[in-house]
Amino acid sequence: MAAEFTAVAQDKECIRVTKLTPFSGGVEASGALIVSNWTITGQAPGPTAAVAVESVVEISPSIVDLVLTDSPSFSKLYLLTVKPAASGGITGVVVPDNTAAFIGFIPIQPAERAFSVADFIPQVNKREDDSNDLSAFTAVLDDVLEVLLCLVDRWTDILDLDIATENYLDVMLDDFANPFAFDLSELDKRRLLSVLIEIYKQKGTKEGIRNAIRFFLAKDSEILEVCAQAGNQLGISQLDLDFILGGGTPYDFWVKLDTGGVALTVTETDRVTQIVDLMKPGHTHMTRLLPALAAPTDLVAVDSVGDITLTWTDTPAATSHKLYRRTTTGVTVLNGGGVAGVTSPHIDTPVPAGDSRFYIVVAVDGSGNEGIASNEATATAT
Repeated sequence: MAAEFTAVAQDKECIRVTKLTPFSGGVEASGALIVSNWTITGQAPGPTAAVAVESVVEISPSIVDLVLTDSPSFSKLYLLTVKPAASGGITGVVVPDNTAAFIGFIPIQPAERAFSVADFIPQVNKREDDSNDLSAFTAVLDDVLEVLLCLVDRWTDILDLDIATENYLDVMLDDFANPFAFDLSELDKRRLLSVLIEIYKQKGTKEGIRNAIRFFLAKDSEILEVCAQAGNQLGISQLDLDFILGGGTPYDFWVKLDTGGVALTVTETDRVTQIVDLMKPGHTHMTRLLPALAAPTDLVAVDSVGDITLTWTDTPAATSHKLYRRTTTGVTVLNGGGVAGVTSPHIDTPVPAGDSRFYIVVAVDGSGNEGIASNEATATAT
């Protein structure tokens, strides 16, 4: 018959306990999260480090992790005792099915390492150790030495963004001069560390702004270049170009953010503003931040004799869709000719043979607000 409880050392200060059946009434209701319901004692032969349970973490309806105050002696035998229900312990636990033996954590170490404190004790002292007190004392020192060696072997963990503790993630972000002063979860800090260099590389570009917004808010966006002085282009190096200081039109752009058409929250507005300020070219300015519907997808243009047929997948929340077109690439809602109320498929006709057209489609909400543009599609009439 299988044991009711099994215990395995997950790490030097964590024991995973699995119950054969789920805890009665749930982990918390059963009392399994109460620290005093778990006792760990070292077993002979030899001395073992004394440990106690500091906290209990629920993993599943039948599994908990015991976080310990100290590290048990490596490779030594321990006995876990679960307080039974009859003694005010965990519901459904009975004697004698309330114990589980386990071996202290065994760390990975270099294969060639094989020594103990006893190796450095003179033979004459070992021969005089009739009481075995010296042997017991060196065994205790071996416990400490093994923990120290384990820590030494793991020191490079602080540089591994997948396993480093959160305080070292903060140090790594500081070393990378992380410019985003957002309150991030531990998982988001790991994600940011994995892409921060690429974000830096895209600084000053449309895609850089969009990708940073997508990373931090998980939302799509569109950058609309509203007006610009001659020669200024978003993301194009301005080195060695001469400009005249004085009156003129500043370089402005709008940001449309996919919010499903609903108003932006204060947090979203603050984050987008900070992201744009950090990622935009220095001579540019965001003048409007607009909530918008998501973009239609999969826009395709197919040529035919005297016309071009367009198909796309509608934005579900849209009231209608609007087509924009022009004869050169880079069509936007600001520079293209618009056709309202289009449905897929849509035939653009007439188009003279040999003429090319470039298209985008946007969703329109009930108030007439236009959403994020689809991909650009092009075709040449035959």
